[in-house]
Amino acid sequence: MSRSGRSRRGLDEPAGDTGPWPVAGGTATLVNEPAGSDGWLLAVDDVPQSHVDLADATVLVFEYVRWIGGLVDCLAPEGDDLHTVHVGVGAGTLARYVAATRPGSRQVLLDPDAALLDLVRERLRLRSGRYLKVRAQDGRDGLAGCRPGGFDLVVRDAFADAGVPPSLTTRQWCEAVAGVLRPGGVLVCNLPDSAPFPHTRAEVATLRTRFRHVLAVAEPGTLRGRRTGNVVLVASDADLPIATWGRRLAGDAVTPVRLLDLAQVRDRFGGGEPIDDAGPFLPPPPRPQFR
Repeated sequence: MSRSGRSRRGLDEPAGDTGPWPVAGGTATLVNEPAGSDGWLLAVDDVPQSHVDLADATVLVFEYVRWIGGLVDCLAPEGDDLHTVHVGVGAGTLARYVAATRPGSRQVLLDPDAALLDLVRERLRLRSGRYLKVRAQDGRDGLAGCRPGGFDLVVRDAFADAGVPPSLTTRQWCEAVAGVLRPGGVLVCNLPDSAPFPHTRAEVATLRTRFRHVLAVAEPGTLRGRRTGNVVLVASDADLPIATWGRRLAGDAVTPVRLLDLAQVRDRFGGGEPIDDAGPFLPPPPRPQFR
């Protein structure tokens, strides 16, 4: 998409200050990365949260974001609309990618950290417009205000401290997501975890109470228990594009990645108990590397 096309959707140039700024999650800063480029790294308490290239929204630096971006490319023919709810905003990296590659897509961005949203609006120019709605709301509350059956994709990439907010992991959360998805719509969940993967096992069990198909993506080093890392779970009642997405993932030359189908997910992450709003909830894992 052209620069003028991004501007029509509220995606424009940054202002100069790099912080720090107080936000609900701590202290936010911006780093020009690489220096002198149009790339900006958003960090909170020195933990990287998002990277965005304001000259080219198709540049995805964080590995797990590239995984999800590849899935977006596989879910519908090139250029087709993919109406999306983002639970957790960061710098709006994936929303910018969807806007650049599928310009007619309606998108709702939900995040309860109003101070962080103000920062991203002002410094990285992510603003509401005709196709893009940025709302300072918790994911559960925000979903309640979304059009029932009106979306193709929900992406949950939200963190509180080092883990996912518990209210975004439960059976009731899955029902709320299903309520805004069209038939065959897709839920993507990013979570940090490490061996023996208690959070992933619990989330897989929870997702399987509502969705027929569940896939998982992670780095081999994470799956082997060498470190805490990102696990991306994908759930739907429809068949998922495992072959085309798998080829896309294999073409990511930066870091090897494994895509697990439903049978492999059951084998690798089975045995968990579904999570309910009443709890109990697991403590957060050690801080992951988000890049």
